[in-house]
Amino acid sequence: MGRYLYMNSNKRAGSKARMFSGKVCGEHCFRFSYHMLGRSVGHLIFYKQIGDVRDVIWKRSKNQGDNWNDAFLEVHGTSCYKVYIRFES
Repeated sequence: MGRYLYMNSNKRAGSKARMFSGKVCGEHCFRFSYHMLGRSVGHLIFYKQIGDVRDVIWKRSKNQGDNWNDAFLEVHGTSCYKVYIRFES
């Protein structure tokens, strides 16, 4: 089962889209694909959030080419946290 986030960065500069995970505890792996093409592409950022504190754990910026890229992200932790995903054009 998966989720997706789609945002057309050609529509409006400065747009943002975001998605949160539910609460997760311990170590988890996230596998995802992303496509970032064009001059108006901004940033795709994954954060680990504990309480009100967010730490960047993965980031890609600007044009990444006209192809789907696969990523595998291991998130380590001894406490519970949320994963916050944000795209900015």
